[in-house]
Amino acid sequence: MQIKKHKFFSQKLSFLASVFALFASIANIFALILLTSNNSTFAAPGAGGTPTTVSFALDAMSVDFHFTPAELSASTFKQDNINASISTNNPTGFTFYVSSIDDDTNLNHTDSSVTTKITSITSPLVESNFTPKSWGYSADGVNFKPIPKASTPDTVLATTTSSGQRARVNFGVKASPDLNSGTYSKQVLFTAVTNRTPTTATFLPGPEFNNYLADLNCRVDAKGFKKATSLTVNVADATIVSSTDSERPIYIWYDSTENLIYWWSDADVVYANENSKSMFASLFRCASGSTPKSGASRLIDFVDVSDINMSRVKDMSYMFYGSKYKTIKEKILGDFDTSNVENMSHMFENSYDSDSTPQTPIDFSRFNTSKVKDMSSMFKRSQLPSIDLRGLDTSNVENMEEMFNGMRNTVSVNLANLDVRKVSNMDSLFSHSAALQTLDVSNWKNDLITNMNYMFNGLTSLTNINIDGFTTNHVTSMAYMFGDVKSLQSLDLRSFDTSNVNNIQGMFYGMNSLTHLDVSSFNTSKVNSLFFTFNGLSSIEELDLSSFDTSNVEDMQYTFKDLKKIHNLNLSSFDTRKVVLTSYAFENLMSEAENGTLDLSSFDTKSLAGTLFMFLGAKVKTIYVSPNFVTTRVTVSTGTFGNCTNLIGGNGTTFSTSNPTDKTYARIDAQGTPGYFTLKP
Repeated sequence: MQIKKHKFFSQKLSFLASVFALFASIANIFALILLTSNNSTFAAPGAGGTPTTVSFALDAMSVDFHFTPAELSASTFKQDNINASISTNNPTGFTFYVSSIDDDTNLNHTDSSVTTKITSITSPLVESNFTPKSWGYSADGVNFKPIPKASTPDTVLATTTSSGQRARVNFGVKASPDLNSGTYSKQVLFTAVTNRTPTTATFLPGPEFNNYLADLNCRVDAKGFKKATSLTVNVADATIVSSTDSERPIYIWYDSTENLIYWWSDADVVYANENSKSMFASLFRCASGSTPKSGASRLIDFVDVSDINMSRVKDMSYMFYGSKYKTIKEKILGDFDTSNVENMSHMFENSYDSDSTPQTPIDFSRFNTSKVKDMSSMFKRSQLPSIDLRGLDTSNVENMEEMFNGMRNTVSVNLANLDVRKVSNMDSLFSHSAALQTLDVSNWKNDLITNMNYMFNGLTSLTNINIDGFTTNHVTSMAYMFGDVKSLQSLDLRSFDTSNVNNIQGMFYGMNSLTHLDVSSFNTSKVNSLFFTFNGLSSIEELDLSSFDTSNVEDMQYTFKDLKKIHNLNLSSFDTRKVVLTSYAFENLMSEAENGTLDLSSFDTKSLAGTLFMFLGAKVKTIYVSPNFVTTRVTVSTGTFGNCTNLIGGNGTTFSTSNPTDKTYARIDAQGTPGYFTLKP
């Protein structure tokens, strides 16, 4: 609805003949603009019953121009202005127009017998380009425009919100020596019009809408969802899915010819609900007990939401969740205004048993995520081929737990410079995304992160990871952080600050392609367990742990198991005075690099209680120890030296299956007390 208010003024130019004038060219000329006002007010019902109004006032009812004989002779240009004050409570503002009272834009002499006119300029001009006997108007006092006809008024000012504004309109007139004496006039019309307020409709809350949509699709197995160009002729077959506060209804129905589910509304703007949780999730559930269509596909080709305004949505959690029943191959998002969204958790997640067909890539560059706090499991088990979130504003995100966990087809994720300063949970962030080959997490400032457990665990195809500038200064636990990253060949962690880390259990477990690992800057003074830490590094040949502070370590079970190719393992600074368990610690050590040397001369085992299969299958030839390697407290030692067929003690005692394989030979080989250890020279 539009509200109009008009005000009129008359512009009159009076040319008064001087009694001393000999020629018209030296006559005094008087120009007068007379303003009149129509003060009627127009109103219409507004939101909540408040009338919508617009009003304005002019600061004067006339504008006068007076030309002296000299000014007349010189074709002088003059301008003056009228000021308008306009106000409205209309939420979409107003538009303020100017025009002639009719389609005649000339200043006409009040004596109808005088045919001389002052004509409107015909194109935009500045003052210096006016020709004699012409006039125009300006909104800035510099650039003048032709006087508009009543049928085509000009916009002087347009606003988009309820407010009070001022507008100035200048009128400029250029005189001429050949103008007849008298008065030239024209009425000019000012009009203020409230801008149209668009009609709106809002979808039902996500879970409610999903019930209607999923139940409908359950029975028909449609291939897609989109907006129709018009309402179906079979209106009885359509379902209204708009909220009660909508000005216009929203309909959905199934088109059997196109095999599509359509939606339509004649509202100007159709909004998704503030709560759009699960809106398009698992579109095959039979919510009302209907029988699913036999042989239905597990894949929906597309869901097109490009005509739905998302600007009011706060909750998009589970919005496109895919289950074993239905997943969506292509999400057509359009502008997808996410400026008010706070929750994107599980938004693109798929269940473990969902269809694994690769999905169409999504452009996230237009996403406004400045208010999002929760992104947990956002892309969990996603089938997207790549994800680039470099431009995302994540400055308010607090939870990223399992955000990229288990992605099936994603080979590349670029998260460089992502703002993660408020994130306090990254547990299993990327774990088990088996197809991922390239990952960029450079310049992550992990100011609040204390838990990085399983962060990159299970990235079995990863060959390239950028962790430059990746901070860890507050992290306390890195358990299995790189576990089962099976394809990565080199990992340099010298930039890692581990001064607060107390748990690195399984941190590098199963990295069986790794040939280079640099942890030389690690501060492990708070670490209490090395359980599984380096287990499975079957391709590495050298590992320098001489900087490790193990003074608080109690558990070394499986620590160096299956380091099959290692020939240089530097444990020279290991402090094992608190170590209680070393079961399987060196199992299969050097099994592919036979006759190597293992130096444990720094080991003090006064607290050791269990050595179960400690050296099982190790193919080392020499194990150096000091007298501090004792087994006085060991109670469980079965198979300590099982199948160590290459082992020879310092006094020549060779491995034999007839010798005890428990802790009995865990001593320095000497005359009368055979053992498998050699005293370090």
